[in-house]
Amino acid sequence: MTIPTINFEAMLLRWSETSNGGSTIVLQLVDDSDLAPFKGMTLKKGKIAGQRLQCVLVEVDDQEQPIAPPAPGKGGQLSILAARWCRDLEFQSWAMQMGAETWETKADEPEDRVKEWLRALCGVSSRRELDHDNGAAHKFDAYIRKPYMDHLQSGNRFVA
Repeated sequence: MTIPTINFEAMLLRWSETSNGGSTIVLQLVDDSDLAPFKGMTLKKGKIAGQRLQCVLVEVDDQEQPIAPPAPGKGGQLSILAARWCRDLEFQSWAMQMGAETWETKADEPEDRVKEWLRALCGVSSRRELDHDNGAAHKFDAYIRKPYMDHLQSGNRFVA
């Protein structure tokens, strides 16, 4: 038996977790034609709208290659996200516009400059602290994650 699959590329725009709405993610499709398989999937079944889907998502880099997951024990969700973003050219460009460019540091590489800027902004000496310090996590959300997600949603990209 052949199981039909839906294959498409998308970009994560946002995620949310609320007590009354549950957990959601919003993806932006790269190609408008990728929406076609979903258009017929809004039928109401019982008290639940839509069909259930099993999803397998793989993050890819700019060369369309899968990004390996971090090694076990290398940090929690926030530190992994912070590390991934510090390696990302779009994030580096955004961070430079937000003040990392003028940050006084001995770092030569943009990734290192952005990493130091992020740690200073969040008041931590290591990105791993983001997973264990509620104050640092709040600063990361307020000063970095939300503004960067707003930037991504605006469509004003720095890197082609």
